[in-house]
Amino acid sequence: MRVVSNSYTRVEDHTAPSVNERIRARTGGEVGYYAEHPEEIDRRLEELDREWDIERWLQFNSAALTFAGLGLGLFHNKKWFALPIAVQLFFMQHGVQGWCPPLPAFRRMGVRTAREIEAERNALRALRGDFDIEEDNPSAAIRATLEDGSAASDEEGMITPTRRRVRKHTPESINAKIDHHTKRRVAYYARHPERTYQRLKALEEEWDIERVIEVHGPTLTLGAIAAGMLGRPVGLRFAMLVQSMMMIHAIKGFYPPLLLFRKLGLRTFDEIAAERTAILLALGELRIEDDDTEEDEQRRRHRDRAAQNTLDASFAEI
Repeated sequence: MRVVSNSYTRVEDHTAPSVNERIRARTGGEVGYYAEHPEEIDRRLEELDREWDIERWLQFNSAALTFAGLGLGLFHNKKWFALPIAVQLFFMQHGVQGWCPPLPAFRRMGVRTAREIEAERNALRALRGDFDIEEDNPSAAIRATLEDGSAASDEEGMITPTRRRVRKHTPESINAKIDHHTKRRVAYYARHPERTYQRLKALEEEWDIERVIEVHGPTLTLGAIAAGMLGRPVGLRFAMLVQSMMMIHAIKGFYPPLLLFRKLGLRTFDEIAAERTAILLALGELRIEDDDTEEDEQRRRHRDRAAQNTLDASFAEI
């Protein structure tokens, strides 16, 4: 087993194959339903925006358990400090390798990875016709994939939609800079298809911002707990502060070092996946050859095939 797992499949690699298949079958069933009910696609895309992926659930779960263990250790019995130490060690292991003890339970409950959610999103957008572009047209591929597939709601409530929670707390100038670099890379690899394989492999290895936070948070917390147990009470208070920020990040998306990470160019999974899809789209990998007829039934069958092709490409490893 690799010490540092592939970002693209690290959770699925530590999930039972039968559970992965059940989740993928559910995703395929959803796409099949909306192929028959295209008028409901926009509503479904909004639901996917809000769906909590496995990273968000684990962040909230680990923060809640750690916070509880720190409180019990401070005010009840120091033996309780073993709980936050164990939770944070396992959470760091998840950040590096993709496994932690609660993972199998969450996966059996049907909690999906960001990749699995994005696969359904792309398939639905293919059904909607968002990817009906001419081959060898990187500009159109960029517009089709980097623009949101659903409109942002003005009433997000207390819990920020998963897809927008990091970008919402990033200055627009930084978001625009990250998008600009992504567009340049897509245009470059569309002109140099012989180098595409290496780029797609690099995208599968790239650490998204959630993965970095999942290593950064436990590192700070474990160091602070160690300081607290060595007689520096401020360390335990700092550990509680870090975990409260982790919980806020899970719910709202804000995390104090977020701005620094974004300035360094760290991307969300959706931004990385958008580049991958745009490259495949610009190279015609997601294109379905169609005849010249414009009849509705022919167009519907074309988009059904495009959606299935997109779903397969989203789940495929390079």
